[in-house]
Amino acid sequence: MKSNLLRTWSLLILASTLSMTSLGGALSASAAPVVHITQDGETVPLDAELVCGITMVTADSLALLDIHTFAAYDGRLLLSKDHHRVEIGAGSLTAVINGHEIRGIPAPTVQGDQVMVPLRFVLESMGYDVEWRGGPDNSVAISAVAQNDLIIATVRERLETKTLSIDVQYPKFTGLEQSVEQQLNAYFAERIEIPKAHAYVAERQNSQEIFYRPTQLFCNYLVQYNRNGMLSLTLDDYLYTGGAHGGTIRSGYTFELESGRLRELKDIFAPDTDYVTLLSTHIAEQIRHQDMLTLIEFTSIRPDQDFYLSGDSLVIYFQQYELMPYAYGFPEFRIKLSSLRSWLHPEFASLQ
Repeated sequence: MKSNLLRTWSLLILASTLSMTSLGGALSASAAPVVHITQDGETVPLDAELVCGITMVTADSLALLDIHTFAAYDGRLLLSKDHHRVEIGAGSLTAVINGHEIRGIPAPTVQGDQVMVPLRFVLESMGYDVEWRGGPDNSVAISAVAQNDLIIATVRERLETKTLSIDVQYPKFTGLEQSVEQQLNAYFAERIEIPKAHAYVAERQNSQEIFYRPTQLFCNYLVQYNRNGMLSLTLDDYLYTGGAHGGTIRSGYTFELESGRLRELKDIFAPDTDYVTLLSTHIAEQIRHQDMLTLIEFTSIRPDQDFYLSGDSLVIYFQQYELMPYAYGFPEFRIKLSSLRSWLHPEFASLQ
């Protein structure tokens, strides 16, 4: 199995421009620091290294976590455990998780006689929490988590004409109480119509110009938190209408699954909590500590600031250009729920 997998990937390496640089620099066994991985306090002997700030692990060693690895069609690598399936390709920044195509992942590569895959991406796709603890031994703690009992499928719509390109993906849920299931599915089916309508308007305007480029719309989602009766995800709308680059809007959604209620930032905190000042203090400290470049002086978040849940943290984020230059993308600030314990609503305090 191992030799067949490596032979398939070696052919891809020779035919591509991977050349050991898919992570932005040459991979070197002597230069890459070893990463120490623990689960529930016990060492897990995964073969892992820190490469350009990303923990890469050999695909073969994932068998220690009962993750099965084998070569799929067209030389792609298939990782599976229980009902989770992840497909990734050599040097590719795109992966497919249970039929859902995701772009912008750290690219797998080959080092010596081993296939290396990004640890965090793979394990979080398989239902694990992954926490970087750093320290002298580059410690990473992993833990399997019990996810909500629901199935998340992906609806994909594509359209390609001379003047318009549309590629949108959005979630469709099964396994919930029927009224909640219908409510959430209708919500996202209607939500995806908003950027599509903007794209059609832009196409009509652009096509009347003498020199124009086709309008492009790309929408995709990412599940950030899926347990303890809560579901938190983000949805990106990218629209290109000409110029150097398009623009992306990121929307965060956090649902309580028993009722289907969409939660706001204020709902996370106990009544009468000055959560704006509380969170702004945490963010200001991170900006100072990391010496971040801001377009304006940061003073405070909005009461309805964008957010989502991830692992043991509340993630506050800003839109492109809202706080920092375009190169920063969407500035994110992770705040552990445990540090907010005294101010959380009991429903969210239990998520720690």
